[in-house]
Amino acid sequence: MIVTEPGTPTRALRPTGTPAATWRCLARRGMLHSECETFDHVVLPPGSSSRHDDPGVEQAVHLVHGSAELVTRDEARPVAAGDLVLVCATSGAVVQAGPDGAELLVLRVLSSASRSALPPRVPELPVHERAIGVPSGPTEEHAA
Repeated sequence: MIVTEPGTPTRALRPTGTPAATWRCLARRGMLHSECETFDHVVLPPGSSSRHDDPGVEQAVHLVHGSAELVTRDEARPVAAGDLVLVCATSGAVVQAGPDGAELLVLRVLSSASRSALPPRVPELPVHERAIGVPSGPTEEHAA
């Protein structure tokens, strides 16, 4: 996992003729075998939406501030500050900001279908060396 430094700038996302939404990646995967794609902070202006257009990724969307709707093919459901919405990889759902805009934390993870297509995970370190700072047994200098 690669964690973004605090001084990293936020990106403004502005489709033509609309107010800018802002997006900042707080953390992202650094290796092929990480199930977590990204952890993002997103601020949507009133009426704008956060698209979910990657069928290999599922999302957990936490509405920090403001109001929104989860718009699916069949319906629109209100989302209030403090709510957590789980968005399936194949749903085509969109989070649309309400009249006050919306501040979101978005965790994007690989779907089970995407994970199953990856090769088996093979750690580089032996089991006894995987925990950092936790002694797994006597070391050479303590043995004898």
